[in-house]
This record gives sequence, structure tokens and C-alpha cells, in this order.
Amino acid sequence: MKLKKYIMTIGVVSALALSVVACSNKADTTASQSANAGESVSADNKESSTEETRTIAYDESVKQLELNFDNVGNLLGVSYEDLIAVKQEPKEDQKEEGKRVLKYESPAMEFVLYPDAADPTNENAYLTQAIKTDMKTAWGLAEDMPVKDLVKAVSATSEPVYSEAETEGELAIGNAGQKVVEFESYGYLFRIAYDGDKVTPNSQIGAYGLDLVDSVRAK
Repeated sequence: MKLKKYIMTIGVVSALALSVVACSNKADTTASQSANAGESVSADNKESSTEETRTIAYDESVKQLELNFDNVGNLLGVSYEDLIAVKQEPKEDQKEEGKRVLKYESPAMEFVLYPDAADPTNENAYLTQAIKTDMKTAWGLAEDMPVKDLVKAVSATSEPVYSEAETEGELAIGNAGQKVVEFESYGYLFRIAYDGDKVTPNSQIGAYGLDLVDSVRAK
């Protein structure tokens, strides 16, 4: 009788031991699968993040240019009042066809302002959406640079697009017969007019807010 109880006890203990081992193996398998899934998601997120932040690869032998934020970067999207506070009174201040154009000298700059959509009832509310000047003023270009090198030197976040110069329209820049290269950088669209295959310090450049660009190209 005692032997029978002893055998039954051994059986129960063995069964419990096997159950614990099975649960442990299942937990290990689940944890391993979760870890692998986590690594996969992490890798996907990392790849996605890389895609979002990727800029045009630049050649280290090409001298990098820095956008002049005082003249350009910090003045796109500001109000008429804020622009005047920084640049003072312009040489010319004209209102025409739903926009306001301010022109300055030394350096030569043109600011194009459009009605502020956030304040439609205020006819005097304008925001700067386009700035036109030269490459020396905008990017500090001091000497001629091949256009192919230029697009590697301006922290471009889009592939360059080449076209013929437009002399009319909201995105017009340069003169008839010139070429234009455009790219995005620092959250703006830049269009540069040039001759031959080089951009010079005097090459005309337009910097545009992306909202304006989208609006113009949607028409």
C-alpha cells in the first residue's frame, strides 16, 4: 500500500515537473519571438527615419555653403511689420495683383508678400513668401562654382530639377535663355538662374515658401 502511494506521489511530482518545463519553454519561445519582432520593428523604424532625414550626399572635396539666415532664412514667412523692423524702409513699396513687393539696395533684394490667410479681414496683413537676390547675398558664394557641385554644397533635401528660366509668374527667376536649377533646403524651395554650367556670386536666386509653391503649381 505504501509502495503504491509512493509511486503515485512520484508520478504526480514528475507530471508537475514536466508541466513547469513546458511552460518555461513556451515562455522562452514567446519572449524570443517578441524580441525578434521588436528588433524587426526597431530596424524598420530606423530605416524609415533614415529615409526621412536623408539629404543629397555631398562630396567632401566640395566647399559647403551656408544659407544666410539674416538675409533670407529668417525672413521667409514673417509679417510686413516684422520685415520692416529688420530691413527698415524699402526703396520701393508697391501693391499689385494681390501681393506687395518691397525692393532694397545694397544688397539688391526683392521681397514678395502675400495676404495672410490667417487674417483675411485685415487688408494690410501680409506675409513674406518669396525673396529674390543673388547667390553671394543668399548663400555667401564667393567664386564661380559648377552647378553640379553647387547642389552638393547647399544641404539639399530633394533631387535637383533643371529647366529653362521662366520670366513670368510667381516663381520666375533669371532672364530668357538662362537655365534654372531648383532644390529644397531648410524647408524652402530655391531656384537659381545661371549661364553655361556654372553659378556665379551674381547669379539670381529665388527662395520660396513651400505653401506658395504648392499653391502656384496646383493651378
